[in-house]
Amino acid sequence: MTIEQIRELLQNSAKDAADEFKRLFHGRGGLYEGYKHLTIDSIDTILHVSLYFQERGENELIEMLKEFAASSRYKTVVVQRRYIKGAPSEVILGDLEENLFVVENNMKLKLNLLSNQNSFYFPDMKNGRAFVRENAKDKNVLNLFSYTCAFSVAAKLGGARSVVNIDMSKGALSVGRANHHLNDIDTKGVSFLPYNILK
Repeated sequence: MTIEQIRELLQNSAKDAADEFKRLFHGRGGLYEGYKHLTIDSIDTILHVSLYFQERGENELIEMLKEFAASSRYKTVVVQRRYIKGAPSEVILGDLEENLFVVENNMKLKLNLLSNQNSFYFPDMKNGRAFVRENAKDKNVLNLFSYTCAFSVAAKLGGARSVVNIDMSKGALSVGRANHHLNDIDTKGVSFLPYNILK
């Protein structure tokens, strides 16, 4: 696959892109030979690029992405090089606003694209969160390894009676509490417990 073919795929994938998160190019899934190191995501007007290992042609790819963004809805391009220790991210076009969030099925979740290997958001669990939301009505939900509590937000939006979030990271739970507030969810009936359940 050539860089030009990736551009064509992006143009087709981005035709219906809006403020909701959308994966435009999923090389990690083994869908495109020679590009298992690459994912490209649409986050409203942000194009987020993850490089999982270094490959020849990286500079050419980045130049194409900047050109693509300039002729599309994207105002900002962020590249994360996960093959470098600490997985640094770089804004190569535009600017990032403060208090970023991603939209998934009309649910808002806080996003950190610069100072963390993980962005607070795992898109591969979108279907799981939709399932929980559809099946949570009047249920008591236990959310283990809750990280930033996206499943809890989905459960409460689906009518869960109560949710217990457990994660060893107090920082992640603080983001989880903020995710509830971002969606105007009353945290009465929601617990945030900083425990290491493996112990």
